[in-house]
Amino acid sequence: MLDVKTIISKMQKISEEKQWPTSNADSLTHDELLLEKDFVEHPNREYIWILHADGTCLIPLYQGVDPVYVKYWPNNYYYHVVEDKLNSIPESMAESLIYEPPFNIVSCTSLSALVDKMNSLLNEPASQNVIFDIDNQKTTEASWSQWRNAFECCGNTLMVEFIDKVKEHAAKLTKLRLVA
Repeated sequence: MLDVKTIISKMQKISEEKQWPTSNADSLTHDELLLEKDFVEHPNREYIWILHADGTCLIPLYQGVDPVYVKYWPNNYYYHVVEDKLNSIPESMAESLIYEPPFNIVSCTSLSALVDKMNSLLNEPASQNVIFDIDNQKTTEASWSQWRNAFECCGNTLMVEFIDKVKEHAAKLTKLRLVA
């Protein structure tokens, strides 16, 4: 379980040691608020925290967040946030982590379980974006193509490929259900 107070303390200490950010210092406060808020619903969530001269960026893992958020700030400080640990990691590991899919698709052995997982994922704030012209209140299997197109417009190849795989798995589950 995430130890929010310990993580926030470590973030502040590292920021002070590195004397970063030199501008947008309020981004650290934003990260703290996000951790506190997110902890209520997702106490076991992991993050990548990026410290750069112009601010910070806290990215939830396994949510399909566009990998550009990690690639945008090259040559800075990257940390993996898990439980009470704030582990320094190389940029390559941060990129590897951000490319991890949101969940294991094949672990969903029924279409209803897959739909529930996708509904939960697509209703997360990390998936929401102002350019989406989709009814975000309730996603369905029928809306996945719209979501895919929206992610494609944004350049989020991680989610485009993930939704393609989800749709393939849904088709297999539907076929199995019809055969049974």
